[in-house]
Amino acid sequence: MSEQRGVIVKTYRGSQDEATRLFQEDVEAMAVKGYFPTSQSYAPGSYGCGTFLLALILCILVIGILILIYMLLVKPDGVLSVTYEFRGTAASRAQDEKTCPKCAEQIKSAARVCRFCGYKFDPTPILAAEASVREAAQKKAATARAIREETLAHRLGKWVGRQRAKYREHHPK
Repeated sequence: MSEQRGVIVKTYRGSQDEATRLFQEDVEAMAVKGYFPTSQSYAPGSYGCGTFLLALILCILVIGILILIYMLLVKPDGVLSVTYEFRGTAASRAQDEKTCPKCAEQIKSAARVCRFCGYKFDPTPILAAEASVREAAQKKAATARAIREETLAHRLGKWVGRQRAKYREHHPK
């Protein structure tokens, strides 16, 4: 999974215990990627009306009674739906936040004043951080530009190769 931000809804099928076990196995892997569960709901399985009507029609035969008893005793698998929200990985959250030295609350790293106690931060580290963010954005843009140019050159080279092949096909030596 790529670093997508937003909401993911996953479903786990089985009995309530089995679906919960599958969810608990998956929640740690999702947390490593920065996604944390925000809500979950379990819907027990049920047979549709068509299955019930088929069992009633087959009641004429002994098989229908057996099917009806089976439907009453054995419930189909339910579905546990879990909504995950992206909150960032531990490393990205550590970069995005800093601790106020006066009140020890977590605030955004770009903040110049603590919103809890009003502590004023030294602007020098913030300017350095802004410069590093700007530098990282420039590097990312340069990399994207290089990839775009590389792909364009690759496509152009393939086109030239096809044109040469067509020329040789129509003009043999």
